Amino acid sequence: MSPVPVTYLNTSNPDRSLALIFQDEKKLSKRWKLDLGLRIDKSHLREDHISPRAALIYQRSAWTTKFLYGRSFRNPSSFQLFYGDGLGSAANPNARPEWADTVEIDAERKLGRRMNLQASAYGYELHDYLLGVYLPDGLLQYQNTPKIQAKGVELEINGRPTDWLEMTASYAVQRTRDYNADGVLENSPDYMAKLRFAIPLGRKVDFSSGMLYESTRRTLAGTWVTPVYLADFTLTSKHLLRNFDVRLGIRNAFNRNYSDPIALNPIVPSMPQPGRTFFVELIAHATR
Repeated sequence: MSPVPVTYLNTSNPDRSLALIFQDEKKLSKRWKLDLGLRIDKSHLREDHISPRAALIYQRSAWTTKFLYGRSFRNPSSFQLFYGDGLGSAANPNARPEWADTVEIDAERKLGRRMNLQASAYGYELHDYLLGVYLPDGLLQYQNTPKIQAKGVELEINGRPTDWLEMTASYAVQRTRDYNADGVLENSPDYMAKLRFAIPLGRKVDFSSGMLYESTRRTLAGTWVTPVYLADFTLTSKHLLRNFDVRLGIRNAFNRNYSDPIALNPIVPSMPQPGRTFFVELIAHATR
């Protein structure tokens, strides 16, 4: 018996798009500079969009300060607009583009010849975010939702405090709000810290580590995953053989038991992550 082909969906929605990009840089004075940009997107099938950007930059001695504004957008994909098989998904040809306004202030300072200090404060509003919503008949449809807001600050220090140590450390605090009644955005930690460093062990091996802390995060079911601290350690050879090097290491070195929120549905709100794992990589270098 030959299989019988079955067609669940047959649609054709060709599109034509055009993007015009304008950019200008103007030196206002010895210490001030202004960058301006504008992108105009036109589409036969989707909505047109205008995306302005601006950066005002101030430089003096070891300090650099930037005042940034931008608007971005993302059109719905063809899948989100037109895929509706009547079994699991419903099309939404009226879906609108997602778009966001962002404002940021960055300050950078050199600490001597080896180190850099960076501080950032930001805020953004994401409008018409496309989210999969279950309809009364059980079909999943992508719909535009009200805005999501976020604001936060981040500090980072990086560089080489000594000849043998390269490091980066950062700490971020943020607050996000969405359209839910309590305004809590899923999978969005309030606090995050990172530490990365690398040191040589002799002439043939480098030792490096990456450490991460994330505060508690909410799942789609309204539950919370516990805070997590992770540490990775890696050894990497340098010119061990003519055309090969070896990298070996440990991920989740302290065998933390943790889960991450996932975006399937509230029935499966989080997924357990791997414990301590070991890896070995062989790195091949091309010869000329």
